[in-house]
Amino acid sequence: MFRKPTLAFAESRAARGRPVWAYEFVFDNFDKWSHAPFLAGMDTRIRDGLARTVHQAWISFIRTGDPNHPTMPRWDRYHRQSRTTMRFDAVTAAVSHLAPN
Repeated sequence: MFRKPTLAFAESRAARGRPVWAYEFVFDNFDKWSHAPFLAGMDTRIRDGLARTVHQAWISFIRTGDPNHPTMPRWDRYHRQSRTTMRFDAVTAAVSHLAPN
């Protein structure tokens, strides 16, 4: 529902030379989507680790303009050629060429 317009926006910004980082939440209770309630109903170890990772990425982005921090995988800027997207899940990882469905 949101992926195609979000990726189009990311590609438009990146084409203009703007720094862009794309991310996707992947978790079991997506039907209750929002950045806060996604924590409900998950294994607490996964939930707490995921919450810390996302929170630290946002804090790093606010402070430096770059979401990378030492406790997560390297998150490269979004470019049309690679379409690098950070997938926040039980195992957080950067993926390339995220399908625009």
